[in-house]
Amino acid sequence: MRYFKLAYDILVDRFVFNLLIILEIAAMLILTNTVVATYNSKKMLYEPYRELLSHNGVVFLQSGLVEGYYDDRKEIQEIYEQYGVLYYPAIVEMFRKNLRGDVEITYTLNRTLSSNEGGPMSQLKDYNTDGVNLFYVDHNVFEKLRMPLAAGRWASSEKNENGEVEIVISGGTDAALDRVYSMPFGKVKVVGILTDNTYVPPGEYPQNVEDKLSIFDYYKPFDCHISTRAPFALADQNLFEGMDGVSWDSAWFISYEDGLSEEDMAYNTNYLKQFGQVRDQYGEETFTTLAAQSEAYLNDIYMRMLPILIAAAVVILAGLVGSIAVSTLKQIKNFAIFFLCGCRWKDCVRIIMAYLTMLFAAAAVLTVLCIAVMKIINMDYLIGSVYDLNNLIVSVAEIAVMYLLAFILPHHIIKTTSPVETIKENGT
Repeated sequence: MRYFKLAYDILVDRFVFNLLIILEIAAMLILTNTVVATYNSKKMLYEPYRELLSHNGVVFLQSGLVEGYYDDRKEIQEIYEQYGVLYYPAIVEMFRKNLRGDVEITYTLNRTLSSNEGGPMSQLKDYNTDGVNLFYVDHNVFEKLRMPLAAGRWASSEKNENGEVEIVISGGTDAALDRVYSMPFGKVKVVGILTDNTYVPPGEYPQNVEDKLSIFDYYKPFDCHISTRAPFALADQNLFEGMDGVSWDSAWFISYEDGLSEEDMAYNTNYLKQFGQVRDQYGEETFTTLAAQSEAYLNDIYMRMLPILIAAAVVILAGLVGSIAVSTLKQIKNFAIFFLCGCRWKDCVRIIMAYLTMLFAAAAVLTVLCIAVMKIINMDYLIGSVYDLNNLIVSVAEIAVMYLLAFILPHHIIKTTSPVETIKENGT
């Protein structure tokens, strides 16, 4: 502890100078964590689809199965006659039956939670309804999806002990955490409220269907302060088995078994084109190309920020190393006196280590405080930041590197300085 006491005296003795060093370190940590958090925000959206896109498959943009549109198709008419509506689960089964090979179809349905039926009420002034869109997302996607929350937790994929369906809901409604709504189809409970700036998960047409797409193009941005679309809620599709929903102009992710022949894949594509569009603007766009574009998008976040990070690192590290070296030179007389009083030279090195430890600890605390303030004022929502374990890992590694570089010159100065000569030079 005596090393830290002496290091504390050094820090306080030139407080403004040391404060500038702390700010330099904190600035580097904040910049790095912002880049990592921005990457995390996109990786978080990609993760639920990573496994899906590792298989063979295509994105099918169905054109809207509406009553009367497919009067000439016997199977569609039979579904309508049986259910009284174009029941989408039955339509999906029809596709699975008619497509070749072992087929899995990932899609999202939606229905309106009407305030007239006891549901939450929209508070968006510019939208023409007071209802909230409920998107029930494919189970395999929903259980991996973790979008940032302003309050509460993510919804369960099972009903709770009261038999209620758990939902997370966007801003722009009168919903409150833990509020239960009694709807005609059952009770739903709000367990999480999404951040003001968020996304609607894939399920609708992408905005730029003529371009090469990544999975991020299928997410629809939503900001409850400026949106012209209705607010929305999310729940697990498995909790709505036996219920119909709307899926007009939607995107279905259709995956095939491994080893399916090119002939069978071509047959499947031709069959799907009877009901909509298969993404094939650039040859045959498959899950492989969609995954590649998504990975490229993620990597591009680092590549775009890398020049800024390198420039900042060079400037900050140069200033940090120089500042610590100057601080050591300012203290070399004191170290010489310590030496004559019985302090060994390696003890002086430990004092410098304690001094650096206090600087970096203060910078780390300041970084955490700044990030907390960014969260409080919603800056992290606006820039799309998500903080995860890799932020801690990167920060620890970055501190270790900066600490080592900052320690090299002081260690060299102390080791190559004669305490007797130092005292003579200073006239002591």
